Amino acid sequence: MPHWLSGGIIVGRVEIMKKFIRQYRLVRDALMERNLTGDDQMILYSMFSDSTLGISLNVDIQTYEDIYRNTSNVWFYLGYAMKSETP
Repeated sequence: MPHWLSGGIIVGRVEIMKKFIRQYRLVRDALMERNLTGDDQMILYSMFSDSTLGISLNVDIQTYEDIYRNTSNVWFYLGYAMKSETP
């Protein structure tokens, strides 16, 4: 089953998000040094691919399964999940 990363919605605790941002910037800079940067999805993919450009990363991502079987577009799954949890 393929996993998708998107720059659209990122949710996390403040201390984790700060670590994530530092790591994101490290990967962005490493890609720019190699003239390989394109967009946020390329950076995210590079962060969580098998080869992370020799950068030590310590923030993991949590993937989500589609529990909303009637959702017409799983691309928006996290947004739909957050909306359904809002009182």
